[in-house]
Amino acid sequence: SETEEESGSIAWFKSNSSVKKNFDKAKFEQPFGAKQKIDTENFCNIFFQFFNISIARHIIEQTELYAAQKGHSEFRLTVAELNAFIGILIIMGFNTLPNQRLYWSSNKNFRNERISSIMSQSRFLEILQMLHLNDNTKMPKIGDANFDKLFKIRPILSHFQKSFREAFNPSRYLSIDESMLPFKGRSSLKHQGFKVWIMCCAETGYLLSFEFCDGKTVAEGCLGKTVVGGLCSGFQGLNYCLFFDRCLSSFSLINQLLQNGFYCCTPILPRRIVFPASLLKQDKSLRFGEFDFATSNYMCLVKWKDSGSKAVCVVSTMDDPSETVRVSRTNSVGKKEFINCPAPVATYNKYMGGVDLFHQQLANYSIHWKSKRWWLKILYYFIDAAIVNAYILYKLEMRNNNKKPILYLLFRSQLADELIGDFMGRKKVKPKVVVTKKKFGGKNQMVIDLSEEHLAIKVESARRCANCSTSSKPRRSTLVCKTCNVALCKFPCFNDFHSDK
Repeated sequence: SETEEESGSIAWFKSNSSVKKNFDKAKFEQPFGAKQKIDTENFCNIFFQFFNISIARHIIEQTELYAAQKGHSEFRLTVAELNAFIGILIIMGFNTLPNQRLYWSSNKNFRNERISSIMSQSRFLEILQMLHLNDNTKMPKIGDANFDKLFKIRPILSHFQKSFREAFNPSRYLSIDESMLPFKGRSSLKHQGFKVWIMCCAETGYLLSFEFCDGKTVAEGCLGKTVVGGLCSGFQGLNYCLFFDRCLSSFSLINQLLQNGFYCCTPILPRRIVFPASLLKQDKSLRFGEFDFATSNYMCLVKWKDSGSKAVCVVSTMDDPSETVRVSRTNSVGKKEFINCPAPVATYNKYMGGVDLFHQQLANYSIHWKSKRWWLKILYYFIDAAIVNAYILYKLEMRNNNKKPILYLLFRSQLADELIGDFMGRKKVKPKVVVTKKKFGGKNQMVIDLSEEHLAIKVESARRCANCSTSSKPRRSTLVCKTCNVALCKFPCFNDFHSDK
């Protein structure tokens, strides 16, 4: 709740004020659109504004370091292979299967030839297993002054926070709301998932900035100031207009934003201190479509009875509370009719949907894989966010040139193709299996000759199959590749494993 000290005193009155006139005098002279020239023929270049070579090299460095720490010092990863890995994840987003291994299955109903021709299953899973973003040995311990719950993914968050802002000039209207990342694994950061406060351009849905909820305790009444203040950092004094939910709003925050050069429009809870309840009609006194208002020197507050039982209260520092627009509603008998809607409510409904635009695009064809490693879910989220932002930049450039943009699905597909490029991490040769019997050391042993290099011999003790065995479903075989020194099931794993090489 808001304290009296935070809110200060506000002189409310019933007559119309100069709120709208003051807003009209505030000039907005910021440009709108991409800051760099957009090449609409090369989607990779747009995406690389957010996922550039520096962050790719950082991921490679940390991944190879983690592999060495785990005893795999021979593990190496290149930029081309990392891009191909991301391209495969993008393809999986619009070719969904319940399990990653199915894309390399010998069953034609599941096997994806495009994915399996780029990278072997074993290599894909190896990269996924070794993938890392920060050095675990440098992680501060719990209780340290610089302890950070987001340490494992902090470099990525810092990078995207900077790159999202540097690539785009938003419109004047910015909306702020929460974004939830579903996650059921173990993490101290989440309840039913991870919560991120995000700020988007209200007209395009472009993600500008974000504040991750890391579970830190926020002082009572300071949530709005902490979240909104953090998201808007860097936009002060430029006369931007903010729209956010009532859980963040307070009269003291609105006053503070106005002093910092921000105008805003937001719902407000009637229980807030200095709410002018005595000047406004009670909910029971307002009929469907009626409204009442109160004003101060720098803000107005309207109370409007919509179709619900309770009235809606909206505060604005940019609208005339006496102005109305006509909106369509369904009345109590089920018929549509037009009623008056006060300007602050109409303005809020018009521009608050920027985050919803972002979410609508983000939900389509996203990288959806579950993982016990909580930070992977966040990494997937921001890779998808970068693709959404890249598509928005592409659409704006196409419309500026009076051209029709392609669908988002086709954009992701072409982006995946460009990321993969000419990368080919496996040979396409699939040798024919020839089964013969030979004698080794006086014992009959089954030998499968796949090529001149790979010979299979049967041994006495069974070992885990290198192709299909998992920790949850172990599979053992007495057939061992003499060259690779790995156990493999006779069919189809021996053939599949070596066709993946």
